Amino acid sequence: MWPVTDRWSEIISGDRDQTTSWDVWYDGRAVLPDVPVIAGTWRGSYDGDQVRHSLDLTIDSRDGTLVPVTETDPLAPYGQLLSGGVTVQLPTAKVAETVPIGNYRIETSEPEGQRYDLFRRRGVQRWVPTGGVVRVSALDCLADLADARFPGPTAPRYGVLSEVRNIAAEYVAVASDLVNSAVPSTVTYSESRWDAIKALAATQGKVPAPTRTGSMRFLAPQIGSPVWSVTVDRRTLIDATLRHDRQG
Repeated sequence: MWPVTDRWSEIISGDRDQTTSWDVWYDGRAVLPDVPVIAGTWRGSYDGDQVRHSLDLTIDSRDGTLVPVTETDPLAPYGQLLSGGVTVQLPTAKVAETVPIGNYRIETSEPEGQRYDLFRRRGVQRWVPTGGVVRVSALDCLADLADARFPGPTAPRYGVLSEVRNIAAEYVAVASDLVNSAVPSTVTYSESRWDAIKALAATQGKVPAPTRTGSMRFLAPQIGSPVWSVTVDRRTLIDATLRHDRQG
């Protein structure tokens, strides 16, 4: 849920200009504004103990400049984040409103339809793919937390909300959707921080979910699977040539 003004309601009820935009962030700074997206799919899913969002984008790279070659390139899957928003505006008005879509960690990056040319880049001569597109898959802002492990054996010591905030502190902000009731003795932790958070939320009949602003909230599940998906496609390309993947 994202609060909007009466102006937003007025805009979306009639003819309007609507733009979806994405920026890439890396190491705390914007490294690629206004990513040239030509197609994309957003998915929301609920599997009984969590709500997760995922994103697939097809990005124009006909000049080859967006094809990732090193781990620090904008579309490489080594900590790079996609941050998106939807902006709407009446055709006759100058005022626009933007609602965030969310922050997504790039998981895989796969150029397609490229040719290979010899370039000198950063003082090194190498074959570099040029032309075509880059297909990127990304996961929501909870991805780092979902991968995290406890450094050693641990057990609940505080109330539910305090435990969740303590477990997630290094990874994501936590909304106040849980109460600080005592943790039942049946709740134990394995090595996964994410499993611990799901178990704690379940004691209050809730599941963790990402927010549009990059934090974690907790919902009482009233939905099926999948939540919903939106697909926009203007181009179909084949012939994979290169793939970057966080998992190796």
